[in-house]
Amino acid sequence: MSAMPDQVASLIVPLEGRNILVPNSCVAEIVPYATTQTHDGAPEWVVGDVLWRDLTLPCFSFEKLIGELEGEIPQGKRIAIFNTISENYDKRFYGVTISGIPRLVRVVEPEISEDEAIKNAFEKMRVQINGESCIIPNLEAIEKLLSTANL
Repeated sequence: MSAMPDQVASLIVPLEGRNILVPNSCVAEIVPYATTQTHDGAPEWVVGDVLWRDLTLPCFSFEKLIGELEGEIPQGKRIAIFNTISENYDKRFYGVTISGIPRLVRVVEPEISEDEAIKNAFEKMRVQINGESCIIPNLEAIEKLLSTANL
C-alpha cells in the first residue's frame, strides 16, 4: 500500500468573490473567455459552449451553480478547462468561468483547516489555507450534473 503524499500540488482558482481549491492535475489549461453558443432552456449556471483544441466543451459558472452569484455571469474573464475525473461524465473536459489567474500552492496538512460548513452537494469542504478561504468542489457531483443536464 502506498503512503499518502506529504503535500499536494494544488491551484487556488479565483472566482467572483470566492476561491476554489483543486489539485493541479484537475486543470488542463486556462484560456481567454469566449463562448461559441448558448443552450436554450439550460439552467442559469450554464454559460454556453467553448471551443478548445477543436473540441466543443460545456462551460458553467461555479458561483451560479452553488447560488453565490446573483444576476448576470460576468464576461470577459477567463475559463479554466478541467479534466474529467470521474466516470459520471462521458466527455473528457469542461470549462469553468474564473475571474483571474490561478496560483499554485503546495497543500500540506498543517496549513489547511476546515473553515465553515458546506452549503450544498457541489462542495466537498470549505477550508482555510494560509489564511485564505476556499471551497473544495465536489467534482464528481458536478460531472454527474453535467451529464444529467446533457451538456
